Amino acid sequence: MPNAAKSAYWLGRAVAAGYRPALYFNEHLLLKPLVTAAEATGNPTTEYQLALAYYRGRYDGQTIPIRPGKTFYWFHRCAESGNAAAEFSVGYCYQFGFGTAINYQHAAHWYTLSAKQHNSAAENNIGMMHQRGEFYPKSDTKAAVWFLLSSSQGDAMAKKNFQGLLQSDIVQSPHPTQFIGRMQRAIRQYNPDSDANLMIAGGLYQQILEQQLKAAKADHDQWVLQQQQEQQEEQQQAEQAQEDAQQQQQDDADGQDAGDQPDEAAPEPEPDPGE
Repeated sequence: MPNAAKSAYWLGRAVAAGYRPALYFNEHLLLKPLVTAAEATGNPTTEYQLALAYYRGRYDGQTIPIRPGKTFYWFHRCAESGNAAAEFSVGYCYQFGFGTAINYQHAAHWYTLSAKQHNSAAENNIGMMHQRGEFYPKSDTKAAVWFLLSSSQGDAMAKKNFQGLLQSDIVQSPHPTQFIGRMQRAIRQYNPDSDANLMIAGGLYQQILEQQLKAAKADHDQWVLQQQQEQQEEQQQAEQAQEDAQQQQQDDADGQDAGDQPDEAAPEPEPDPGE
């Protein structure tokens, strides 16, 4: 007679051990109702939930196989309904070849759709593509504009990427303010309505970016000051080490000179008063 409790126990043991047939069977048990519902209703929430489960290899706290192909399929189905998170995820799959062939043009297309809905992750990754020269012509300035746009919505990775551009420019350029100047000119000259790749409401675009640039420049100046202080400390330490070495050499020389002198006669004790 079947024992459901024992079956579940041994299945759990096999899944925990990473036994592939058990993982696939567990996937079937957990996700079949969800797949049936998604295929029947086309509900974007269910489709996205399925895609995440296949991407993470986890559902409802249990382990299932990571399925790149199914991940891409369900993200794509969900994205067709206009879900911004799914549009970003499809772009990600195309950019990094997860569940589909790498295609930077398709990645840029789906990221742009998501960015039009102000998805900060999509904005950051468009900046990354500009920086790397993937589909777009390589441009640190355009990359920085996208990183700023993303960081204005609180994206920590975009802020880090922008700071990286500033710091790399300082290493490569004898003029630390050169990159800042290029950014300021790009923001002043940019017209959001002239480029379908950059979408944000009217004058708020320039206002937000200029605020972010000001904040980033303050961080940049702080970084420069810190570098100068560290260099000054290193110089002082080097000078002190040099002084210590010279003093040690002088002490060694003085000791050698003292060793060449004749020994002084030992003092005689005073005569005993009783003598």
